[in-house]
Amino acid sequence: MTFSAISDIHIKNNNDDRYDLLLRFMRHELVSNSDQIFLLGDIFDLALGTHKEYYELYKEFFNLLIKCSQQGKIIRFFEGNHDFHLGGFFEYLKCEKGLQNTQYYKVNYQERIDGKTFIFAHGDDIELDNPAYRRWKLFINNPFMKILMSDFLTFKFIQRLGSYLSNKSHVNNANKYQNEEAQNMIREKYRHSVDEFHKKRIFDYMIAGHSHVQEELITKDYSYYNCGYLPITKCFIYFDGLKVSSIKL
Repeated sequence: MTFSAISDIHIKNNNDDRYDLLLRFMRHELVSNSDQIFLLGDIFDLALGTHKEYYELYKEFFNLLIKCSQQGKIIRFFEGNHDFHLGGFFEYLKCEKGLQNTQYYKVNYQERIDGKTFIFAHGDDIELDNPAYRRWKLFINNPFMKILMSDFLTFKFIQRLGSYLSNKSHVNNANKYQNEEAQNMIREKYRHSVDEFHKKRIFDYMIAGHSHVQEELITKDYSYYNCGYLPITKCFIYFDGLKVSSIKL
């Protein structure tokens, strides 16, 4: 069994270079021949609710996803902390656009593959030492917020909100990704988080995102892979049935 996995592209719109990265991923020969495709969250910089307009905005991507699903590939889409409450949208794709073989996840997922236990996650649900974020995630995931985002906030409002938040965070993010000391601190934090998670749930491989730090950590007990922040790393995770690798786009 083979799979390809990607996360943290943070696409802002369909004219974004990051959107081209996503399309290159979907068209990559290894992805095209994978048995499963994992989209591990924060594919979009802000996508909320069941709005059908997402299909028109990113039609090329969703049509590629639909085509892969109809070819028998299993698609697994995970909520991130920038794209969530999209379950209803994926139901729309299934009912109206022919999407098949697709599962939608709000938390991590475990699967036994070729005799090894794999954990797939966006990564925010395993992160330690961030109580403020956990409170925010509980708030944003309550049923009232789901209704608000799907039935009351318009698609245009969400797009404007996404543009505002993206511009606001641009400088901070640029500094963080250019700061080696900050990157090392984040790397150590997530290595510790993965190690603590392993003490509670034994696994052989963890494939995750969220940290924005690329990782290929192999220990005596488990291996942890993260493709990092795609606009910088431009890579995805691939399993050929024998080993996990980072593949450049």
